[in-house]
Amino acid sequence: MPSTFTEPIALWLRTNNGTNFLRAQISTGFIFPLACASMEDIRVAKDWHDDAVNHEAKVKEQKFCASRPHGGPESEQSY
Repeated sequence: MPSTFTEPIALWLRTNNGTNFLRAQISTGFIFPLACASMEDIRVAKDWHDDAVNHEAKVKEQKFCASRPHGGPESEQSY
């Protein structure tokens, strides 16, 4: 999201002579690493969420299999 607004901010920071973009380059130099850090935070949060969901599903499956006779559905015999 921060990188979406980089160009308008850079053009606003440009000085009036039209060729000096130093302030714009400096702002871009700060904005893009911040955007990368934001994306990394989102990725880590998603991984944590996925791990929690997978762990919860695994625990439910183990409880279900433990409650089945003879240890679970794979050991059932058809008569």
